[in-house]
Amino acid sequence: MEKERTEEAEKTVTQYHKIEGWLVIVDLGLLLTLFRYLVLVLKDLFPNFARETFGIIMSPGTNTYARLTAQVSIIDLTINIVFFVFTVIVSVYFNQKRRTAPNLMIIYLLATLAHNTFFFVLSKIAPSLTGAQSTLYFAQSVVVTAIWVAYFKVSKRVQGTFVR
Repeated sequence: MEKERTEEAEKTVTQYHKIEGWLVIVDLGLLLTLFRYLVLVLKDLFPNFARETFGIIMSPGTNTYARLTAQVSIIDLTINIVFFVFTVIVSVYFNQKRRTAPNLMIIYLLATLAHNTFFFVLSKIAPSLTGAQSTLYFAQSVVVTAIWVAYFKVSKRVQGTFVR
């Protein structure tokens, strides 16, 4: 009986020794997310902190002034840098097929949902401080998190792939 379980476990491990199936989509999504965060931080967020731009944004009486702009900008930049680093870590563990990768991926998905929930709520409180897409990002996060967390919890492919 014990020998049968061991042989069955070995078959599962060797059967899923590569990242295949739906996991390819997750891997591709992680790589695209890395590039998205990199572009977002370098192209969209850092320029807001240039002396001229930040001065205009923070000056009362200008079109772009809002009371919480500086705080929201700093929070947004910090969160996106943290997410970039976390995405790198999750991607490395994922591609190394480490046993902790599925749990890290679940934490990553839940953190993304929390991030998008924060900006969704902020968009309802102060619409001028957030982009118009916060509702869309929030809805996408709810659906994506529900699907992928369930997949990472019950999938035999996940259990058989991440064994290192």
